[in-house]
Amino acid sequence: MNLHSAIVEPTLNDWPEEPGTSIDDLLWLGRDMSMGLAVQKQPRNEKAIARYFSRITCRIRMNQHETDNYAYDGDPGQDKNLLGHLKDVCAQSIRKLDYEKEIALLTEIAEEWVQRRKQRNNNAGNTGYTPMPADRQARRA
Repeated sequence: MNLHSAIVEPTLNDWPEEPGTSIDDLLWLGRDMSMGLAVQKQPRNEKAIARYFSRITCRIRMNQHETDNYAYDGDPGQDKNLLGHLKDVCAQSIRKLDYEKEIALLTEIAEEWVQRRKQRNNNAGNTGYTPMPADRQARRA
């Protein structure tokens, strides 16, 4: 067993649960769970909201990027649900409108992929790659 798995990981996993853990401590950990806890502790903390928003949307944008012969990476339904939660988190922010614009675009893309997967499952013989429509690619640029 190495130092990281024996001491560092357990300490970092327990840290957010410690009484008196500050918002900055939680944000410093840089994990989804700790950032979510920071927002729960102080739902109007702009720094916590911004970091949590950035963390979640960056991951979802990565899931939604397309490369040749490959489509959505991950579960678009799960991402859509997470974006709904993120919209609620950002509702108290002074940057609410900016956040909602980004969330709406990412949600629309996730919903398109949910529908594509449903269609693909209904047409069991069609397992080919369906690229993102050109107009959607242009909007993302």
